[in-house]
Amino acid sequence: MSSYHDLICHCSTLYDIVCANGNLRYYSGAGSSTGSGAAKNTLTKLFDQYRENGAADPDVVGVEGTMKYFQDVDVDVEGLESLAVLEVVQAPTMGEMSREGFVNGWQERK
Repeated sequence: MSSYHDLICHCSTLYDIVCANGNLRYYSGAGSSTGSGAAKNTLTKLFDQYRENGAADPDVVGVEGTMKYFQDVDVDVEGLESLAVLEVVQAPTMGEMSREGFVNGWQERK
């Protein structure tokens, strides 16, 4: 990434990827046929795909799941975009995602 603007544009593209991977059928808030309840359910299901089996907390994705998520949405773990994504999903610690942060973070980007 060459600039902050490029990074923000990449996050916008990531939102589109998350929507496509989660089968969300809207890309703008106004006039969408999918309501926020459906979007929340879809994002919740997407979040669940990255939870590790046997995890103590069902509302947290650990490091392995987060790395898989980054790989699936084509985010360079060593690049600045990984920090931007962790900010979007309101990560409580580096390499960890909470259900609430993931769902709310991506819903706010629509």
